[in-house]
Amino acid sequence: MLDEELVRRARRHDAGPVGKSDLEVVQDALTFYLGLRALEEARAQGAVDARDADGLAVQEGSGSPSGT
Repeated sequence: MLDEELVRRARRHDAGPVGKSDLEVVQDALTFYLGLRALEEARAQGAVDARDADGLAVQEGSGSPSGT
């Protein structure tokens, strides 16, 4: 069972289609958060430029090393 406050906050920020389940909304929020976090970490390391860091964030958010 998902925490009601967590679901409420995730729904408040969700821009997806109406009618998604609570689980889908929370999964989308976590995917978005993890992608942003990966982007921030890559940029903080300074080892990659902004374009490469953006690509890493997309890959991280998709859960796939190829980004697909």
